[in-house]
Amino acid sequence: MKKNELEKMTVTNLREEARKYEEIEGASGMKKAELVEALWDVLVKLGEAEEEEEKVEVAVSVQEEKAEVAVSVQEQKSQLKKEIKELKAERDKAKKDKDRANIKRIRHKIKKARRKLKLLAVAPPSAE
Repeated sequence: MKKNELEKMTVTNLREEARKYEEIEGASGMKKAELVEALWDVLVKLGEAEEEEEKVEVAVSVQEEKAEVAVSVQEQKSQLKKEIKELKAERDKAKKDKDRANIKRIRHKIKKARRKLKLLAVAPPSAE
């Protein structure tokens, strides 16, 4: 039996399971967490406990995904910064030409890019 299987069981079922083992005393007064730990300890001693290898594999894959997301966030940030730089150069050219409509359009694009950049900086990468 795996520990997560014990954690999924109801308190009533855990108490019934605890009654099967003489090593566990006072099961009727224990809370769920105490019952799970007591049962797990007994199962480990008897060799009936199954190790949870799945969690380790899942944790590794989650960490890898977070690393990939962090890299893609960095790429997005650098791309936005590059875009803002180009838009500023375009805006300066429009200022020289005194093209008010184009200046307004470019300012709007710069503002949108800055907002996206701020959101990427504030929001932590989530791969869950």
